[in-house]
Amino acid sequence: MPSAEPARPVRRRRLAWILAVLLALLAALAAAHRPLLRVFARAWIVGPAPEAAPRADAVVVSAGARPEVFQQAVELWRAGTAPRIIVTRCETKPTDRAGITTPLVEHRRRWLDKAGVPESAREFIGEEIRLLSQEMPVIRAWAATNQVRRLLLPAEPFTTRRVAWLARRQLTPLGMEPVTIPVPGPHYAVTNWWRTKEGLLAMENEWALLAYYRWNH
Repeated sequence: MPSAEPARPVRRRRLAWILAVLLALLAALAAAHRPLLRVFARAWIVGPAPEAAPRADAVVVSAGARPEVFQQAVELWRAGTAPRIIVTRCETKPTDRAGITTPLVEHRRRWLDKAGVPESAREFIGEEIRLLSQEMPVIRAWAATNQVRRLLLPAEPFTTRRVAWLARRQLTPLGMEPVTIPVPGPHYAVTNWWRTKEGLLAMENEWALLAYYRWNH
């Protein structure tokens, strides 16, 4: 028993040292989490900024895309980066079919009219597309028929990784080069995405969807 007494201060010092190290690590993580989350977001996003987009044969956007994404397609056409805007027709709602509401496709057609995009520089393809996995084969068929080599695919920032992955699988084997263009939205930014509900949900959904797509496609 007497021999156990001297060991107590040693154990206490060791425990105090371990606790100090843990507290230091926690403090470092608390201080560094913001830069780490920013780095992670930038690594997740795929593609050049809109102003650095390369010239392409066409820019492709869904009629159901968010307004800022659809507008970016118009801006790429207006800048001469892509001579054509290809719009995939999204799924219509029951109220659209009943004539109560106007389908998104028609809204986008009016948008292009107002933006001054001529009929010769736009085309609507596909029917009742609900999922990205349904959209990409439609894009592939159109691009193959029109001998397209490079396509621009504007998308929400966190969605670009999933779009790029599926586009590479569908388009690259045919000798096409898909280029995703991340389009910032109004609800979150790369610098603070974890602080907003929209940013957290967007990242969480994309993790799950990318895992699903990799497993099933």
